[in-house]
Amino acid sequence: FQQYMVSDLPMRHAVTRITTVPFGHVFALKRAVNDWNAVTYLTILWGFFIVFFAYLFRSSEITACLVSGPKHFSCEQREAQVWLTPSGDEFQKINDQYIWNAAWFIVI
Repeated sequence: FQQYMVSDLPMRHAVTRITTVPFGHVFALKRAVNDWNAVTYLTILWGFFIVFFAYLFRSSEITACLVSGPKHFSCEQREAQVWLTPSGDEFQKINDQYIWNAAWFIVI
């Protein structure tokens, strides 16, 4: 990304040596945001973060006892199947395995 952003600057190596100002990642980021394509770059970055955090949320929310496959003996206990809310209500946990539902939750 850094090389792409500074590739069209003329004499960039000479300017870097004379002024001792490095054209690093920060310069490339500033140049990307100060460009006509900034909306495209920020949209792609925003979409990446939405999918990434939705995956993290889905991974942390999913219950191992409800995933198909071999089960641990503690999954047979009542506490693993019936959950309690802070108000004392009980409910049965159901895994939502669709990533887009988690992504929509992250957007909201």
